[in-house]
Amino acid sequence: MEMFFVIGGIVVFVGGIIMIANHFEKKRREAVTNFAMNAGYMVDPDITSFTSQVSGFKLFTQGHSRKAKNLFRGRNGDDEFAVCDYQYTTGSGKNSQTHLQTVCVIRSSRLQLPHFFARRQIALFDFLGKVFGGQDINFDHDPAFSKAFVLQTAGVEEECRQLFDDNVRQHFTQLGPKGIQVESKGEMVVFHCGRQMKIEKMQELIDDALSVRRLFGKR
Repeated sequence: MEMFFVIGGIVVFVGGIIMIANHFEKKRREAVTNFAMNAGYMVDPDITSFTSQVSGFKLFTQGHSRKAKNLFRGRNGDDEFAVCDYQYTTGSGKNSQTHLQTVCVIRSSRLQLPHFFARRQIALFDFLGKVFGGQDINFDHDPAFSKAFVLQTAGVEEECRQLFDDNVRQHFTQLGPKGIQVESKGEMVVFHCGRQMKIEKMQELIDDALSVRRLFGKR
């Protein structure tokens, strides 16, 4: 009988956690939907199409239990952008950790960018390995950028160096305190700050992503 009550208590406890999580997820979905509609963006339920388009980018290959939700789309001139909440889990059991971030993905037929990944330096973790298996690209004449960012590419270092001219490096350095992470390849730019954004910060995220895209002009 005692075991029955223990098991029953566990079931109730787990059920309560699930109910609370569902409540907050619903509130988040409603808030994102309201923001998107008020801003003139289009809520898009086609998560599968979105994830297939971004499947080759680093963020969308990490961990397990990957999930995109709260997707909406907009346009800025000739550029299309999609914004969603995205999560994945690393580890398992008691050692598992779920990572949440709000992501802005910009697509432009005017872009043809080399594959690069840039993020703020994290001294505690950077010794664990390289993103693409290559060295961090440093600029000896710009120690502020080189100290602030890890910049790596998949075999096109010279092209990446040319892309990251003085203007690009300066802008990245200015945005650095926000914890930005940027990956680009071909027509697409993936931008996020490594965390789920509050609703009042959504437009700022989009504006920052578009500002990075504008750095690359009509390449």
